[in-house]
Order: sequence, then structure tokens, then C-alpha cells
Amino acid sequence: MTTATGQLSVPTLSVKTAEFALTHSLLDFVLEDFPLLFEKHGRGIIGQGVAYSQDFSGSQRFVDAANWWSEVVSRAEVSDSIGRPGSGLTALARFAFSDSSASLSSLIIPRLIIGVDEEGAWITTVDDHTARPEVRSESHETVPALQWESAPNRDEEYVDRVNRALEEISAGSLHKVVVSRHIEGRSEIPLSPTVALSRLMDSYPDTHVFAVGSLLGASPETLASVTEKTFKSRVLAGSTPRGHDPESDLAQAAALASSEKDLDEHEYAVRSAETSLKGLNLSSLAVGHPRTIKLKNLWHLATDISADLPEALTPLEIIGALHPTAAVAGTPREMALEAISELENFDRGYFSAPVGWVDSQGNGEFAIALRCAELADNRMSLRALAGAGIVRGSEPVQELAETTLKLQPIIEAF
Repeated sequence: MTTATGQLSVPTLSVKTAEFALTHSLLDFVLEDFPLLFEKHGRGIIGQGVAYSQDFSGSQRFVDAANWWSEVVSRAEVSDSIGRPGSGLTALARFAFSDSSASLSSLIIPRLIIGVDEEGAWITTVDDHTARPEVRSESHETVPALQWESAPNRDEEYVDRVNRALEEISAGSLHKVVVSRHIEGRSEIPLSPTVALSRLMDSYPDTHVFAVGSLLGASPETLASVTEKTFKSRVLAGSTPRGHDPESDLAQAAALASSEKDLDEHEYAVRSAETSLKGLNLSSLAVGHPRTIKLKNLWHLATDISADLPEALTPLEIIGALHPTAAVAGTPREMALEAISELENFDRGYFSAPVGWVDSQGNGEFAIALRCAELADNRMSLRALAGAGIVRGSEPVQELAETTLKLQPIIEAF
């Protein structure tokens, strides 16, 4: 059937949600072969199996995904006694960064979902309502030691790319561009996503810990949180290492809060998000003031944004308008994307793009895929990426050091 989504197949699904007595942590339900998870502070959802999934690509991937999801929702038969964000018909999602990426963007509807919020837990089943969740047995296998690619010329290449970015900024109207790099790790035995996710949860509890198939990570940046037509976002741009003791740590935070270079970088990111949101005709748009927040190894500058949403506006449309943010691409947007295409000699894949979930009630939660890695199909290798925002005054060697710190969560997790 030809629909608003072109030739994409649109299923008719039977969905049932009911209360669930949670006797394990969410992580205990995450499966090794195709992990599906999005959580923060022990609240969120996990999926088991795939009832249906649809892939999207190209410049219209967000529009196509929104149209397809709308049709799936309109056809679904949903029985939901919970009626809270994430209950009922829900899909996990991952999107590619670039319009030309070889990585396919996907909406994945699990066969079974377990969700947890402040009020309790629920279980959602699709089509087979007799299905019960599988509890993963604890693994006692030896955790493999990854052999990380070590090539000094890779560092030199990155510094060279930053210098070229600075030349472009000095020569024209490009204000900021995010230049990323990647490292690769290899193992002699299959890597465990759940071991890595457990370590990320323990070490970075204030982040969105996520897994959508081969993609996993712990992102500190909320791209879009939509609950009952209220929108929230957190913009992160500008960072500095943590101190070695309480006194130096506070000094690092104070230096970041007064750094002209970091404040400029942060301002570009906030104004870019604000401009994108104004284009959606939001009401009561509220933009906070920059403040410092701390992770295990970094201080970040953060600004919170909130707004009321029009009834018809969906989470997928919002993230499509916001992506790519100046925090992960640069500004002006099109000039920054062109510079990234010239400076980076690799496909970012899912790195620095939206990852999260959307439900049939108009709610959703999306982070930007940062502090993340993508596992190979055989789980014997992975690729981790990190980037730094380059503005006038950036020091190439310091930007390299910043990316090294941002790669640390994944290195530690594996």
C-alpha cells in the first residue's frame, strides 16, 4: 500500500500495557544479542526482541520517520492501563548524523518493553500478550582486554584538522565547527554490551545510558524531553577537566564559567537551539542562564531550555528541527556541515545524532549520542568517537586533550 511514507510498510499492531512487579534492575532485562535500553537514574525503558522496525535514510529521514510513526500509531490497537510517558505503543530510535551517512536511521518497536518511572513499573507486549520477560543470567566470564588502536599520526592528523578549522574561522563567517575523531578497539573474544552498560551506569549516573542495537553510550546532553506537551532540553558546550582535589576542582569550574572562549562556544550552541525552536512556533520559550555541571571527568557549561508545545507537534518533528545542534556541528549550521565534510575523512555514523524513544501519546525522550561507541556485528571490535567545538581562540593541542577525556567513559566501560 502506498501511504504518506511512500512505499514503506505500515503494520497493524496489537499492544497491551499493564502494571509490572519489578524485582530486578532494568539492566537485568537487557539482552546481549540486541540490547535496547534508555535510562537515567534507574528510570526509563528496556526492550526485548523486535516486533517491527523500519529504516530511514537521507535528508528526509526525520520527516519520513515522523510520518511512518504517525501511521503506525493510527492503526495500532492499544490497551494501556498505565497511561504514562513510555507506556503503550513505544519505539526506540537511533538516527544517523549526516544526510549522506551509510548508517541507517531506525525506529524499533520491541516485542516486549519494561518501563520504570517514579510511580512504578509496567510491561508492554506487542501482538503476543502471553510473552514474559527474559531475565539475563549474570555473566561470570572474564572481561576481555581491548587492544586500542595506538597511532601517533592520528593525533597529529587531528591537530592538523583543528588548525585548518581555525583558518576557515579566521577567513570567513564560520563561527564554530565541531571537529571529531575516532579510535578503534579490538578483542580476541566477543565484547559484552551489558558489562559496558553496567559500568557506564555506575560511573556516570547523571547521564542518559542507552543502547539501541550496536550503538551504546552514556550521554550528558538532553536533546529533547517531551512530556504532556511540555518541552525541555539541555544544551552543553564548553568543557574543562575536573581538578585533582576539591580546591583545584572548584578552580577549574570557576575558570570555565568565566572563560571567554568557552562562553562564546556555549552562546553559539544556545542561540542555534533557540533559533531552531522559534521556527516551530513554540509558545512561552524559556532559556536559562549558563551554569557549570560536573561529570566524573569533566565540567561542562549547561543551559536549560523549556517551552509549551502546540498540540500537533511531535517529538520526532522537534528533533528533526534541532539536529544537528551547534553543540555537535557548529554555526552557521550549513557552513559548519560543509566544513565537517571537508575536515573529517570518515562517516560519523550515529555519533552526535539523536537517540531515544517515542510513544504513541506524543511523549518522547532523546539524548544526543555522545560518549558512545558502535560495536561490530560480531562484537569483536568497536569504534568510539569524540569531538571538540572549535572557535576563535581554540588551542589545537588542548582540543585534542578534550577529545581524549571525552573518549574515557567508553575506554573505561570496555
